[in-house]
Amino acid sequence: MKSQHIGAVVLSEQQIQDGVEIVAEKLSNKFVDAVLITVVPGGILFTADLVRKLKFDIKMDYISCPHTPGDSNNQSPIVFHENISLLGKDVILIDDAIESGGTMNRLVAHIQEHYEVKSLSIATLFVKPS
Repeated sequence: MKSQHIGAVVLSEQQIQDGVEIVAEKLSNKFVDAVLITVVPGGILFTADLVRKLKFDIKMDYISCPHTPGDSNNQSPIVFHENISLLGKDVILIDDAIESGGTMNRLVAHIQEHYEVKSLSIATLFVKPS
C-alpha cells in the first residue's frame, strides 16, 4: 500500500500490536516497577502503546539525542534532565527501532556513566537489518 505522502507499509497495525504485546509481556515478567525513559521523538508512539500493556508500576521520563537515521557515528549532544531520580532504580530505555545501534550505545553509556541505576534494559519494537 502506498500513498502520495507515505511509503510502502512495512508492518501492519496488527503486526505492530503483536510486537507491543510480546515486549510488554517480557517486561512484565521481569519487573515489579521501573523508570521508563523514552527516546524522543522516535519512541513516543511505541511507548504510548507499550505502557497500556505493562503490568507493573512505572514512572516516565524522556531523553533526546538528535541523529540522522542510520548514522552510527552520531555525536550530537544528549539531552536528559532526570526529571525522575534514577538512583537505585530499574531503568528501561524505550525506542521504536534500533538502526545501526550507534545512538542507543551512546545513550546506554551516558546513563551508565552518569547515574547509579540498579539495572538498565532496552525495549524496542524492532531492530532494522543492516
